[in-house]
Amino acid sequence: MNTIKKEEFERLVIENQLSMYRLAMSILKNSNDAEDAVSETVLTAYEHLSSLKKSDSFKDDDNSCKCIKKNAAKEEKSGFI
Repeated sequence: MNTIKKEEFERLVIENQLSMYRLAMSILKNSNDAEDAVSETVLTAYEHLSSLKKSDSFKDDDNSCKCIKKNAAKEEKSGFI
């Protein structure tokens, strides 16, 4: 299986954190909430690291967007916004 290793995951997070943050900000319009949504997205991805394939990386905008949008929706529903 061609899974992502921890070092590669870290590199992908660093390379893509700004684009993930910008997407979250465009949805949430609040920097703290955007940071929370990105953090939750990265944590969820890390928790499933063993099942992530290289083809499912952060570079796949569709997967990243879906995950950010899902976590942004959670932030909105939490009532903290």
